[in-house]
Amino acid sequence: MKINNKYNIGDTVYVRTDVNQIPNIVIAITIYSDTYHTYKINSMDNCSDYRDYEISSEKNLVLKIENY
Repeated sequence: MKINNKYNIGDTVYVRTDVNQIPNIVIAITIYSDTYHTYKINSMDNCSDYRDYEISSEKNLVLKIENY
C-alpha cells in the first residue's frame, strides 16, 4: 500500500479555520484506508485530528487580520 500524504510528522501546519492561525506540529498520521487518513496535530494547548484539506503549511494572514 502506498500512502500519498501531503504532510509529514514534524511539519508545522495551520488549521485553515483558526482565526488566530496558531502553529501546530504534525505528531501522527492515522491511516484508515487507501484514500482516507488523518493528521494528528498538536499546538501548545490542543491536540486534534484533521484531514489534509483542513490544514495548510502556510499561515492565512487575511483570516488573522480580519479577526483582529
